[in-house]
Parts: sequence; C-alpha cells; structure tokens
Amino acid sequence: MSRDVDGLQALIVPGGNRYRLPPRGGRGVRSAGVVVAGVGLVTTVFMVFWMSGPLRAAFSESSGIRWFLLGFGLLGLFGLAPALGLLALGLGLLSGRSHCEVEVAGGRLVLAEYAGPLRWTWRLRADEVRALVVSEASTAEASAVLPTSSRAAMPGGVIKVKSDRGRQLLVGLGYPLALLRPLADTLA
Repeated sequence: MSRDVDGLQALIVPGGNRYRLPPRGGRGVRSAGVVVAGVGLVTTVFMVFWMSGPLRAAFSESSGIRWFLLGFGLLGLFGLAPALGLLALGLGLLSGRSHCEVEVAGGRLVLAEYAGPLRWTWRLRADEVRALVVSEASTAEASAVLPTSSRAAMPGGVIKVKSDRGRQLLVGLGYPLALLRPLADTLA
C-alpha cells in the first residue's frame, strides 16, 4: 500500500514505513552523470585493450607461458568491474534514474541511494539517532556522494542524521528543501 505525502511516496513495510523520493533531475545531476560516465567509458575501453593483449597471446601460445599470460590477462577483471560500475553510475545519473529511499522499520533507519542499476545502503539503529538537521548541501557533503568535479553544481539540500557515535548519514542529497523538510518532520 502506498500514498503520496508532500511529493514523497510513502510505502507501508513490515514494522514501519519506507519513503521514496522522486527521481533527481536538473543540470547538476546531468553534468555529474556526463563526467562519471565519461570516466567509466574511458577506463572500460582501456581495461578491455589492456586485457586483450595477454589473453590473445595466451590462446596463440602452446608453451607453459600461456597459463601465466591467461592469469595476467584475467587480472584486468579487477579494473574492469569498477570501470563498468562507474559507467553504469554515470548513465543512471544522466538518464534521471537517481533517487533516494529512507526506511524506518524494525528499530533501524535504512538509507538507500539508487543510480541506474546501482544501489548503496547505509544502516543506523533508530535509538542511536540524536538529531535531524535540514540544511543547504555544501560542496564537501556532495563530495561524499559524488566523487567528481561537477559536484559543485549539485543543487538543493540535505537531511543530516546525526548519531550518538558521531556517525552522520546524508539523506536526500540534492533534493529541494521544500521536499526535505516534510520528510524530516515525518522521520522525527
């Protein structure tokens, strides 16, 4: 069951509620997507070319060195996987498929950030939450989520969830304050 409250989609989940914010949009998100997708594409192409040399040689050799070349070529998978992740993240931001979900259930606060097919999740026990602060997002806070030079263009605000242990979750980075204030009131 879901209902819309002040632009938020509220879903009832076992033991609590989940709040889904609408997809992010705007020039800042698109420019971050272009930069991240570009870095991901260049890195992916580099890794494929880097891996192709040793792998081609491994299949053309008949001596014992072919196993070394095969292993060396497959080491490139450790660089290819993050490169494909950057590409997917950038395309998710560029296509407007980036949003935030907050769930309060079972005595826990769960923050999930989505960008295309990728998802990041942070958890905090509800009894550890000491303050919810709604403010304009700073460039330093945006850098915690967007590791690009275009993070300065990310407009909007953020809800800072502060805990007993000094931990801080950034909820709804880049959304307008008019949307974040009702969410903070609901979470409080």
